[in-house]
Amino acid sequence: MEAGDSMKIVLCAIDAKFIHTNAALRMIRAACPFPCRLLEFTIKSAPSEIVDAIASERPDLVGFSVYLWNVDIVKTVAAALRARCRTTIVAGGPEITHDAASGLRDGTYDFIVRGEGERAFASLCEALSTGSDWRGIPNLAWKDEAGVRMNPIMPIADLGSLPSPYRSVDGDDSLPHRIQYLEWSRGCPFSCAYCLAPLDGGVRFFPLERVKEDIVSLLEHGARTFKFLDRTFNLKPEAASELLDFIIDRHLPGTVFQFEITGDLLPAWLIQRLNETAPAGLFRFEIGVQTTNDEANLAVDRKQDTARLFENVRMLVEGGRVVIHLDLIAGLPKEDVASFINTFDATFGLLAPELQLGFLKLLHGTPLRRDASRYGYEFTSDPPYEVIQNDCLSVADLDRIRAVETCLDRFWNRGIARPAIRMIQAAAPSMFLLFERLYAAAIREGFDFMHASLIDRFRLLDAFVSSEFPDSYAMIHDELVLDYLEAAVVKPKRWWPERMRKSPMMIRAHSADPSISIDDYQKYGVVIRYRDGFAVVVYRPSGKKTVRFR
Repeated sequence: MEAGDSMKIVLCAIDAKFIHTNAALRMIRAACPFPCRLLEFTIKSAPSEIVDAIASERPDLVGFSVYLWNVDIVKTVAAALRARCRTTIVAGGPEITHDAASGLRDGTYDFIVRGEGERAFASLCEALSTGSDWRGIPNLAWKDEAGVRMNPIMPIADLGSLPSPYRSVDGDDSLPHRIQYLEWSRGCPFSCAYCLAPLDGGVRFFPLERVKEDIVSLLEHGARTFKFLDRTFNLKPEAASELLDFIIDRHLPGTVFQFEITGDLLPAWLIQRLNETAPAGLFRFEIGVQTTNDEANLAVDRKQDTARLFENVRMLVEGGRVVIHLDLIAGLPKEDVASFINTFDATFGLLAPELQLGFLKLLHGTPLRRDASRYGYEFTSDPPYEVIQNDCLSVADLDRIRAVETCLDRFWNRGIARPAIRMIQAAAPSMFLLFERLYAAAIREGFDFMHASLIDRFRLLDAFVSSEFPDSYAMIHDELVLDYLEAAVVKPKRWWPERMRKSPMMIRAHSADPSISIDDYQKYGVVIRYRDGFAVVVYRPSGKKTVRFR
């Protein structure tokens, strides 16, 4: 393009799933002095489809946001674009900020924006449009005859000066069906050696009133699922409480807000306030436990008061208002398999509704990747750079942990038989070892973890409990049967042998709860023995209901 011409810019987001939205490119678009066309795809989209869509716009410049999950497909698309049309290709994002040299040396990108991109991208577009010098733009990296050049990264100090991307969302019919990503702060006050967040500069905040206005705008346009990107949402407890109260006062049915919380920094008064005032399910807190091993935490410069964190999680779980999601990381330095089993068992014992067991990733730019040889790390050379082994965990050790992760994900985290699993947990010396044995039993039976039906899952659990807990089997079996019936959406098939005379039992159920007609009991009900009495689950078209009686 000639200097002075109007820039035609395409921003291309390649998300992990359709329900996600790319907040970074929306912020870039809002701050850019030229109109930007945002095209959004997923990693399941065909690269040729993405290339065709971009090329049809005849852009002067294309911008990509690059992450662990999309780096390969972005490279493929960028290479195809370069072969097909003359356009300037710019990339940014966490996966390329700390590995800019490789993306420039191989010619994939013309420019890379490192760190926060709003101002750097806008300045680059202005410079290219006017033909002025862009070499002094902070955060910019490029390659010339002398090699790769990288300007210093300068965090944006005044976040409030950035325009909001959430004030002009008219006509976006996808809002009710997708996650909206919001920011109150950027940066992180901690220095965990495996994380990129400490490299983003000190903690800076957007004005609280601006965040409130963004929420109102999105709610008014139909958005119902929100996730805050803040690394530590509760860093300022009083202000965080103000924002939570604001959301409570304006919440609508089906609305969900998720936050990353540092669990040991939650004050008791805020937990009590949430347990008293928050509508159940409105808030989801993602809390990183990662490890209970103090030596492992010290090795990665991580500070954690585990006792206080656990007490706070217990209060939230018992309160029942906030959905709690806990995170663990397998593969941290100084934590062998015996220590990780202790970490897992202690954390599972909190009985949070969701426990994600992840595996350490040696990310570009992190101190832990730099010091990987110190701890004997081997990790995959391609994204996500996941640990293969280190000097404390062998390949076989990590395979054991992956087996447990599979059972954890396919049963507990999916809400399968949670009441029965809580009973099992109370009787099991170690849930890690129990999940490990469950995995082994499943493999022996040829169980298909990916495609197993609901009835298959419960049959497996029932047979496993019969073998592992013969003395408690009768009680746990009753709970499994009821859990199965309550998990089913429509009247399901039986997998247990016991049958009872239906009509007399339904008459007794109707006496216990006459709000359901006797005809509906007979037509839609399934009755079972339950503990010292009976239970019937009625699958009426108007809704399912459980009635317990004697």
